[in-house]
Amino acid sequence: MSMIAPGRYRARCVDAEMGFSGNGREQIGMLFQITDGEYGGWTLTAYGFFTENSLPITIKNMRTAGWKGTDLDDLSGLKPSDKECEIVVRHEMYEGETKVKIAFINEAGSSQLALRSKMTPEQKKSFAAKLKGQVLSLGQPLQPNGDDDDLPF
Repeated sequence: MSMIAPGRYRARCVDAEMGFSGNGREQIGMLFQITDGEYGGWTLTAYGFFTENSLPITIKNMRTAGWKGTDLDDLSGLKPSDKECEIVVRHEMYEGETKVKIAFINEAGSSQLALRSKMTPEQKKSFAAKLKGQVLSLGQPLQPNGDDDDLPF
């Protein structure tokens, strides 16, 4: 089986368990199944820890994945979760090998472009007209082939 590419994927937590890390620290493992696209059906595990610094992040991730509880002894909301979220997958080197890691667990759709307030078509047109002279003074765009004799390289 090949390795999943780094990227953002829609996923659902399908299982979760409490346990201990290699150094004896309490942890949670959450098994995510990708719900669509090229890697639909693939599963990856995210780990969370309960140290003073990591506790808020772990609880946020659990809630983002669908946990509604307050008792860590009851992970039923994650086994499986009915809530879709977005996992961010990265590759990391560990002991000389490339490993796949879930780096972030985000709300579904949170990676979409977000602005506090979008311009209306009229506002965009007015703004573009206001800055047109300044934009032109900064030079013409590069040609599609990338050639520009004014570049020093």
